[in-house]
Amino acid sequence: MGIGLVEPLDQMHGDNDPSHPELLQWLSHWFIEHDYDLNGLIRGIVLSQAYQRSSAWESAERPAKHLYAVANIRVLTPRQYATTLLMGVTSPSDWQNNLDPSSPRHKESLEKAFKDLSKVRSWFERPTETFHFSVEEALQLSNGEEVQSILFDSSAVGLLNTLTEERDLDHCIQQAYLHIYHRPPSEEEAQLLKSFLNVGKETFPTQLKSMVWALLTSPESRLNH
Repeated sequence: MGIGLVEPLDQMHGDNDPSHPELLQWLSHWFIEHDYDLNGLIRGIVLSQAYQRSSAWESAERPAKHLYAVANIRVLTPRQYATTLLMGVTSPSDWQNNLDPSSPRHKESLEKAFKDLSKVRSWFERPTETFHFSVEEALQLSNGEEVQSILFDSSAVGLLNTLTEERDLDHCIQQAYLHIYHRPPSEEEAQLLKSFLNVGKETFPTQLKSMVWALLTSPESRLNH
């Protein structure tokens, strides 16, 4: 949610009242009654209306964070962003064809996606309240050899390979957006990228790689909003 019911998080005592005491008490009782089911607790939070609110706010002054009236924009942690990148470059079919969590193929897909998680997350700083994107991070994402080898390894059957096989540019762009952003592109975005990709056969793979890189490293991927 970006803010706790008690702030600071590690100062839960009688002199530091929670912002929503009734909610905290209800969640405590629910947690005990459901045998401390952490997955169930997280599921309830992310499916709540408060969690799913937009970060957009049209009036001049945004509500205070503790009111949970609008989503708070936050920088993803190194682990979160590394996971986003690794899952973003994985072929959609790896997940679509292996949805059963108990299947061996599903486990293999997860192991493949996260084998480089520790290395990838070491590229990024842990965000603080006054976090700014560093020059080192920008250069790493733009030119780093590790980025190219891990995220865009041509020997791996990943998102790039899947998109390269697409004959229809509109469907190619749609697939990229749905896989990376989990939303369809706007009409303006689709037209812009269609012009960008509408090149010769020899240049198309390079342009396609640039498009995927731009989507993965954009603020929409880097921020939780």
